[in-house]
Amino acid sequence: MDTYIQACEMPDSELVMLLGEGTCHQMHGGVMTGATEEESKKKLAAWTAEYSAIRNTPLRMPQKAPRYIGHVPPSAVQSILVSAQVATTRLTSLGDTRKHGAEDIR
Repeated sequence: MDTYIQACEMPDSELVMLLGEGTCHQMHGGVMTGATEEESKKKLAAWTAEYSAIRNTPLRMPQKAPRYIGHVPPSAVQSILVSAQVATTRLTSLGDTRKHGAEDIR
């Protein structure tokens, strides 16, 4: 996460997301794989606190808007819909009530 955050915060950097591609990774050696929801929340809280202590700043997600390149395979449409709904809920909870249209997706 730290590398991703630093890269996104570089003044002249551009965040590019390749549609139809994905990443699969496990945090800290895969210790989340078998964790319950409660255990996951505790671990994430501990890691967030650790990040804050090391960097002397709260953990926050970069606000850089991505540039999308590629195409969406039909098999990914349902997953993208769910992700969009989660993102919309998160933006609304953060007070971002702007309407986002097709022109916002480059």
